[in-house]
Amino acid sequence: NASQTSTKKPYNNKLAAKARSLIKYGDIYLKQANYQLAKDYYQKAFKIADENDLDNIKIEYFISKAKLHHALNQRSVALINYSNAVPIAEELKTHDAMTEIYSNSAYIYYELSDNQTAKNYLTKALQIAKKQRQKNMLAEFYFNF
Repeated sequence: NASQTSTKKPYNNKLAAKARSLIKYGDIYLKQANYQLAKDYYQKAFKIADENDLDNIKIEYFISKAKLHHALNQRSVALINYSNAVPIAEELKTHDAMTEIYSNSAYIYYELSDNQTAKNYLTKALQIAKKQRQKNMLAEFYFNF
């Protein structure tokens, strides 16, 4: 629908900061294994992001939601959330997010004993990290794998 593409709202820093804070609260609850509260905070952040075209916040939401489902041993749902973040991250060229998405997906496939798919995702993550000179991420790869 042409009218939908022309109605993109201008970026709102205050709403983005609020949504990002909600995700960070969710991340704290995730670390405390309070999964329902984590999910609630993530949902509040996504609502703000979705209503205000904050695509970068949507990426953070999908990554955090994937980590939540991974913690709950819901690996297939985690992978779906990571895959939901990919087109947005590619469009915005958020290389850090792409590296995180691919490396975390690789780890899940490794846990599922799908070593070839894990290797493919890890290779993608490494290529991005090398190209973008993400030295910390490269060190983490070599340390963890």
